[in-house]
Amino acid sequence: MAEKEFIVAKSIPIAARLKDGKSAFLAGGTEINRLGSSVDASKLISIGRLGLDTINEAEVDGVSCLRIGATATFQECVENPKVPGWFRQACLFMSSRIKRNMATIGGNVALARDDSYLIPSLVASGSLVEFSNGRILSVAKYVKDHHRYTDRLIVAIYIDPQVRVEAKRFSNTAAGHAYVTVAVSSNGDVAAQIKGAGLLDTSVISNSLDRSEKFCLKWIKNLRNPKVRNDMYGSSAYKRYLTGVTVATLSEKIREASK
Repeated sequence: MAEKEFIVAKSIPIAARLKDGKSAFLAGGTEINRLGSSVDASKLISIGRLGLDTINEAEVDGVSCLRIGATATFQECVENPKVPGWFRQACLFMSSRIKRNMATIGGNVALARDDSYLIPSLVASGSLVEFSNGRILSVAKYVKDHHRYTDRLIVAIYIDPQVRVEAKRFSNTAAGHAYVTVAVSSNGDVAAQIKGAGLLDTSVISNSLDRSEKFCLKWIKNLRNPKVRNDMYGSSAYKRYLTGVTVATLSEKIREASK
């Protein structure tokens, strides 16, 4: 294995400038250092000393929100009283505390994996991602156009602490990859992710007032996504069924909580 070049970035602009197609940002290192990592880079740019781990109240376009620095760890978010319960729940989907102490929020979002712990809840809640150049866009758009932003440095995630999110993650073991993750917010938005297929098009169900199990199963059955395949996690039909039923169940929980 070729030896990798390691650079400790001294500032955010320097880190952003160093990034190219042969490099990767390094924070917690839980993805880069794992066996079978999806990251292939000859140069690692450490961003751990850039002060990107703060969690504080902020505003975006006059709307109050919580700004979570990209290098804040999962465990730091779990323990921070400012962080809303739904986001702590998403962080706790990562069952290993040792891993939560290392894995960073920005790193998990940046990878845009289809078994992400955080992305479904962030998308359903309308959360935002901020880059080092000051640009802010929705997490949903970032994931959809992920290939366009691979050389961008994520510096923070913005979440709405007032929104309520219910989420459910399905995996064969607590530490295993999720094959279905669903999130529903009090804003009415739905996010659903299936391993191998990524985020599903939930526009129809998000815009519908009917969240009955019958309607949700009809929606997922008619959804055209050939990437939902039979695999070691189950058949395409099973994963679609599980997704539809879970959307209906979580939507009902949101309705009951709002009464």
